Amino acid sequence: MEIVIQYTVTKHLDKVQLSFDCYRFNIFLEQLNKKYGPGKPIRKGNKLLYHYHTEGSLVELISWSRDSFKCAINVHAPDDNTQCFFSEFADRYSLSQVEVAWDFYPQDPSDLYLLKCALAHKVVLRHGRKNAFRWYKSKAKGSHWHTWTAYLGNRGNVRKAPKGLKIYTKPENSFVRLEVNFNKQAINRKKLTLPINIDDVRLSDYIFARNNLDFERLVGAIVKKLKATDDPLTWAHIRSFLSSIVCEGTISQQISALREILPEFKHRVREFFQEADDILGGQIAIKYHDLP
Repeated sequence: MEIVIQYTVTKHLDKVQLSFDCYRFNIFLEQLNKKYGPGKPIRKGNKLLYHYHTEGSLVELISWSRDSFKCAINVHAPDDNTQCFFSEFADRYSLSQVEVAWDFYPQDPSDLYLLKCALAHKVVLRHGRKNAFRWYKSKAKGSHWHTWTAYLGNRGNVRKAPKGLKIYTKPENSFVRLEVNFNKQAINRKKLTLPINIDDVRLSDYIFARNNLDFERLVGAIVKKLKATDDPLTWAHIRSFLSSIVCEGTISQQISALREILPEFKHRVREFFQEADDILGGQIAIKYHDLP
């Protein structure tokens, strides 16, 4: 059974991280105290943080242990004024992380779980490596499905690849967040600098939304290839073999399985996993057997 979920989508800049050499820590501490008022120091493990709350934004000045030569500033939900303020000091830091978020609000709040599963199932990171998809479930006692996060990146690690993707929600939220993470390599490639115009960041440049494996098309391609070798394998045998290996999990996992067991077809992904409708179009379809 297939169901269609209706929703609206908004986009915003979720976080930027500025990295700088540790000898500049006191310089930034003085500038932030002057701009936002004295920050309250907070010790978390090997980190010393100063929090500054602005209108709609949270600024964190971070110093790691003494062995680290780098410090950082995290700016959460930066507005234009905050971005412009930090752009004045562009010669003193490097932009090391940018997160842009698309929030999907289902028209029916009860569809929140299904919408999250539909996005996690269909979305594939462009140029994703093998085993790019990973579910993470909070280990907290009694954790709810809202605490599950889908990661797409370098073997599921969104920090080790030039770009990564997270899909998650929280119990207090009424939306599913799809978050694209740009790390240093991607930032340099796109020449991102503050202030960032998020209208220049298009989701379609970084993700695909694909349908499930076109099973018959793949079986037909295998049979056609095997005819030249007079291989006795039949359509039924091929279907049985593929159904137990390829046709499980999310689209990203299916693609990884195809590339691993049938490397001769790995460059034909577009043919066997055809593109779904634009997920920013306001609706998405999912079948019950595709739910985790």
